Amino acid sequence: EDFNQGKVGDCWLIAALNSLRLTETGNKMLNDIVSMDSVGNVRVILKGVDKEYVMTPEELAGADELVRGDLDVRAIEIAVIRFLHEIQDHQTHDKSIQNKMSGVKIKSADINDGMSPLSAPFYLLFDEECIDNIAVDEDLIEKIKSRKYIVLVSSHNGYSLDSFSKHHAYSVVSADDDFVYMYDPYD
Repeated sequence: EDFNQGKVGDCWLIAALNSLRLTETGNKMLNDIVSMDSVGNVRVILKGVDKEYVMTPEELAGADELVRGDLDVRAIEIAVIRFLHEIQDHQTHDKSIQNKMSGVKIKSADINDGMSPLSAPFYLLFDEECIDNIAVDEDLIEKIKSRKYIVLVSSHNGYSLDSFSKHHAYSVVSADDDFVYMYDPYD
């Protein structure tokens, strides 16, 4: 279902989840990590760090500062936030993430302070690598048009485009012969 970023600064996660839901493969990947039991508890598996988290219906309903809309996405967001808070002071997880992410550390402070690497959601959720800094060409545009490629875009202080917020992540949702269409997870 549709969803938008809440008050937590995790656009990097919400944009990635939106990109995944737009493809058949991405939907299958998301369905493989989220399940619900008979009383409404939702279980989320973070394959990249071999962790599992369970949220009660009350926890999901009471997390008003988090993503609005789809409760599966809210459950994934809660699981990722719990994990990031757990590793804040644990050097072993920090080191393994640093090595896996080619030298980029993810810490719980990244939720509110600046951009986390765009490949972080793919590693945490699925233990998958992500390609950074791809070239925009006709082949890529065709892949986007056919929804066979997931593209995330981040902005930073170096961009001067008025329509992009600084330190924010977006997902590319489609393209045609004239435009590339972006999803802003916040709005």
